Amino acid sequence: YEIPKRDWSSDVCSSDLARRSIGSASSSAAHGGITSDRRGSVKYLKIIYLLLGFVLLAGIIHAIDLADVMQRVVQLGLAGFGTILAIHFVAFLIDSFTWQMTVTSVPLDGRWLFRFWVVRMVGEAFNLVIPAAGFGGEPVKMVMLKERFGLSYREGTASLVLSRTINMISLMAFLAIGLDRKSTRLNSSHV
Repeated sequence: YEIPKRDWSSDVCSSDLARRSIGSASSSAAHGGITSDRRGSVKYLKIIYLLLGFVLLAGIIHAIDLADVMQRVVQLGLAGFGTILAIHFVAFLIDSFTWQMTVTSVPLDGRWLFRFWVVRMVGEAFNLVIPAAGFGGEPVKMVMLKERFGLSYREGTASLVLSRTINMISLMAFLAIGLDRKSTRLNSSHV
């Protein structure tokens, strides 16, 4: 079975089409029959959830020892802190690129890399918030790929499974190398 190639030459995603139709007279029909009252209540829910998020963040900041955190940041220095952020950013970008490579119907360009990076960023945020063993954000990624960029659920699911499998295999390889080096070092110290 060969996955059909999609023509991305127009490069218009469903969210672009939705934004264009908001101002039209048929915006209610373009949004699946959602009335302006309903969109207004969704807007208020977003604001309430944002405020709830700020309250939770304030509670966490209040519960931790900020002086200890600041002392450790000062110990790292600006260069050390920047280096840690840069290494994490590069690793995240590489993971996004390897995920993009698993979707054969999209071009390997910067625009799509940015899209996969954004989807991955949102999904990983859900993985951290939802207690689902690190897989809670995967459905969010699939929905975003479908709703925003028009990728099928089948292709999105296949790419996520393949990407997760590749990442797991690479992590196991690094773990095996580390355990081998550790056991070699322990064995040489007992001689």
